[in-house]
Amino acid sequence: MAEDVDLTLLAKLVRENLTETKALRREVADVRTLALQTADFTRRMEQHLDARINGVDTRINGVDARVGSVDTRIASLRDDLELMVKSELMGRLAHFETRIEHMLDERLPIVEKTD
Repeated sequence: MAEDVDLTLLAKLVRENLTETKALRREVADVRTLALQTADFTRRMEQHLDARINGVDTRINGVDARVGSVDTRIASLRDDLELMVKSELMGRLAHFETRIEHMLDERLPIVEKTD
């Protein structure tokens, strides 16, 4: 049962197989290249985002420090402002008492004369 094998048919099949193998190797190389480029792009994006996040953290820390210094300044000025307001109120109250005393001193003799 020997079958006749046509060498031209075998050669044609081998050429087609070789062509498909070359095409597959090119596709595999393209996929490998794309995978490497994707990994590289992901790494660069991660580094870029890390740098931006560090910058944002630095800015937040700066704002936090400024808010802390404003809080400290307000706390230190609070006592001074409280003292100033109290002094002003006490001064006006003393002036008001003095005016009432003068008015009483002026009017009390008039009221005593009429009695």
